[in-house]
Amino acid sequence: MQLRIEHAGITRTCRVYRPVRLSSRPGLVVLLHGAVGSGAEFAVDTRFDGDADRLGWVAAYPDALNPGPFGGWDTFACCPNEYDDVGFIAALVSQLVGDHAIDPHLAFVAGFSRGGMMAHRLGCELSGLLAGIAVVAGNMADPSGDVDGVPCAPTRPISVLIIHGSDDRNVPVEGGTSADYPDQVSYAPLSDVVRRWRRSNGCTKFAEVRQEGDVTIRRWEGDAPVELRLVVGGGHEWFPGAGTAIADFFAG
Repeated sequence: MQLRIEHAGITRTCRVYRPVRLSSRPGLVVLLHGAVGSGAEFAVDTRFDGDADRLGWVAAYPDALNPGPFGGWDTFACCPNEYDDVGFIAALVSQLVGDHAIDPHLAFVAGFSRGGMMAHRLGCELSGLLAGIAVVAGNMADPSGDVDGVPCAPTRPISVLIIHGSDDRNVPVEGGTSADYPDQVSYAPLSDVVRRWRRSNGCTKFAEVRQEGDVTIRRWEGDAPVELRLVVGGGHEWFPGAGTAIADFFAG
């Protein structure tokens, strides 16, 4: 169904998928599309409705305003706009939790590319509302590409899953600038982003490491887990199996 929400004087829209059978303890996953596209298109690209069916959870696919290479979601590092995207997502989560009897402890956000950058910001600023985030091919940094310059101070630990391709040239693992837009956005090294969340979550022990096909998985335990899934040879993409990995991570 298509949901319309009035927020800050603007009508915002979101595609919502509710399975025929909800879990006895249903969760919510809000999925954020990249710089271009829409929530409805992202639902097709991710096929996350199938994972929502499997879990018995609700999936929501909101639309950014003015999507485009330098528009869309208002992230830390790129493309500020006059819209209150953080407030909109907070209002959306609160409404869906009430409308669908969602367990308030099971509200999550996942995002791809620019949507992943936004997921990082929401994890920092809406930790009182969200239990975790998942980021595919995203990054967290200030406009200079410094992760420590980001005003990220969660009020409680949240679970963090990061999925990234080792050969992503749009959001390089080693940090720096995008191959497509070298003069527009700077990124932090992925290791610095992981370190920032590990520090926030008190993940001080060595990571458990395992290999699943071409995916190297590192997981740090702490007050909340931080997990990195590095797809060897992967580019800037929503990877096959990403939705299942995200759903399983959120479901615990």
